[in-house]
Amino acid sequence: MGTGETKAPRAGVLAVLLGVLAAAVFAPAVAGGWLFDDRGLILANERAHSLAAWRTWFTTDFWDAGEPLRQGAMRMLYWRPAVTASYALDWEVSGGTPVVFHLTNFFWHGLVSALAFLTLRRWTSTLLPAFVAACLFAFHPTKAESVAWISGRTDILCTAAILLASYGAALRLEGARKGLALEVVATVVAYMLKEQAIVLAAFVAVEAWVAMDRPAIDRSVAKRVMRAGAPQLGVAIAYLGLRARFLPINPHPQAISLGDRAKEVLETMGRFFELIVAPHDLSVQQALIHTSRGRMMFNDAYVVQGAVVLGVGGLVAFGYRRKNPAVTVGLLLFLATILPTSNVVPTGLITMLSERFLYLPSLGIALVIAALLARAGERWERPLLAIACVGSVILGGLAAARAADFGDERAFWARELRLHPDSMDALGFMVRDAFDKHQFAKSLRLSAHGQELASRAFPHRGLEADFIVQACESILGETPDHDGPSLRAVDTFLGELADASVPVARLAVREISIELPLRGAPVQRRLKVLRTKLLLLRADLASRTGEDTPAFRLLESARASCPRCAEVESTAAIVAARAGDYTLANGALAALAARPGDVSTAKVRAVVERSELLGRQAAAASGPSALMLRAQQLSALEAWGRAYDVLAPYKDEIKSAPGVALGFAELAWRAGEPVNAREVLAANVPPDRVERMTHEWSKAMGWTP
Repeated sequence: MGTGETKAPRAGVLAVLLGVLAAAVFAPAVAGGWLFDDRGLILANERAHSLAAWRTWFTTDFWDAGEPLRQGAMRMLYWRPAVTASYALDWEVSGGTPVVFHLTNFFWHGLVSALAFLTLRRWTSTLLPAFVAACLFAFHPTKAESVAWISGRTDILCTAAILLASYGAALRLEGARKGLALEVVATVVAYMLKEQAIVLAAFVAVEAWVAMDRPAIDRSVAKRVMRAGAPQLGVAIAYLGLRARFLPINPHPQAISLGDRAKEVLETMGRFFELIVAPHDLSVQQALIHTSRGRMMFNDAYVVQGAVVLGVGGLVAFGYRRKNPAVTVGLLLFLATILPTSNVVPTGLITMLSERFLYLPSLGIALVIAALLARAGERWERPLLAIACVGSVILGGLAAARAADFGDERAFWARELRLHPDSMDALGFMVRDAFDKHQFAKSLRLSAHGQELASRAFPHRGLEADFIVQACESILGETPDHDGPSLRAVDTFLGELADASVPVARLAVREISIELPLRGAPVQRRLKVLRTKLLLLRADLASRTGEDTPAFRLLESARASCPRCAEVESTAAIVAARAGDYTLANGALAALAARPGDVSTAKVRAVVERSELLGRQAAAASGPSALMLRAQQLSALEAWGRAYDVLAPYKDEIKSAPGVALGFAELAWRAGEPVNAREVLAANVPPDRVERMTHEWSKAMGWTP
């Protein structure tokens, strides 16, 4: 079946065809924006916005990407300068348009798919079996996490470098001079892309076995291929030693017993097997890790499945070592490449595994498939081609459907929440989404659920603090500026959270009651991360109620806590504008423009500029016109209470002026003066319109559904 006699151009055409199709399958994700880790690694990462920052790529860890992430003491310490370089190149080309980032992912996956086919062809000396296996590799739905998600490209790029280094080793073993140069360069690049480059020794061992003309696996052959891979193994050991000394992946590894570690590895292998043979319910949060009384909880069915898979896989590898050694080699390659991500070494991830971890190891399974198909004989060429077409269509359809999930952020997280009702990330997104839409009651309800779930299911992470802070933000959103007692209670509570000044922080506002013990280490860690947010909420609250001096003092504390946070300058611009200091406000806007992040600079600038224009017009006017303009100036900044206070002394005159009475009534309602609002309305509109108008105002403020 084309064992070595096939002309190279035919293989080249198939490689190009496979590359194009593999890229096209994931096209449904092209319209997707920034999602999940994309915001921290790219959008808020100034090092990923310019090629001029190239020196910092080598001197900082991968997640040292923007001030908010630097506040997180538990972040993973990865060293991936070449990945950040790829982000910066895309940013330079696109100006920060996600479409270009997606296209880059598609291109590299297409290239990897072509390389995978050529590699399998070299390893098996076959055409159609290698092509069928490469199709299964390229179109497998688990690839979507690496291809459709911008941040998933680390696996694609590292795999490309590993396959090039493997080809370099093949050339070197054939005696070609350029082989060593290619292997060295690609190896260096691979290590700058992802830690999984440590598996390169396994690929060199495979190339050595191929160079020996694929003999049966015995002790002598095993020794020879191990010697061939020894230099790469030495590089891996040296790399791991340097990492352990200067940049441990997780500076706070979770303590776990040897027995639990074995269970975790077995459960991981069981879940990996299921993802390969039956890729369903695909998710970026596969196997969320739960704890009970400080110990990890395991799924016994997956633990048993993992043990069975390893046992059967070992027997198959042993049984085929002579009659079809490529099967044995493929299984060993899969094991060698999956081992680094099978939880043998604790990392503290919130999930047990990720689908993208299968990106490179699935090449070992592809080799097994190609080896089995190669024994079928020439009479199976056409059936195999039909299998390739049907399999590609089925897998491609599943992969395209999964890629489409990455095209809409809200739909993405809604699906994650359906799959994992205990997902903290999905629930947190829904809370923020409801808040952004001024659906404060819904946001509060979700926050309360998140707090309860986090404290019960994930006590080791302290995430209940995040939901409590989000609840406070929603309470502030639905509380009028003139509800002084409620606002003071929230401010006191936020102050206790920021300083951990009491053993237990408590808040009681209307029908809402919140309680958070502050002495636990996980909660303390989260509150440290959230301190800037707490200070900004208090600064905005003080500004809303006219306390400018305390607001500026809180802003300075927030700036000291997070010197380059875009959120600090965004809040500073609004607070300064409310105080009438537009020099300071414009300075904050200038700083905001230089701060990468998820804050809309244009929106904040438009609000400040409008309020500044109204302020200038108020200064040039006199009498009632000046007062109205001053109130409009503060209303533009959503300082409803302060705006109302400007006009309140003239309520009786305004009540009898139809041209301005309704606007004043709405302002009174938004400020939290319902009695005065109804009084003015009663003097100007029929009774049946009063309730209708106040309901619309409450709805606009987010006080009613």
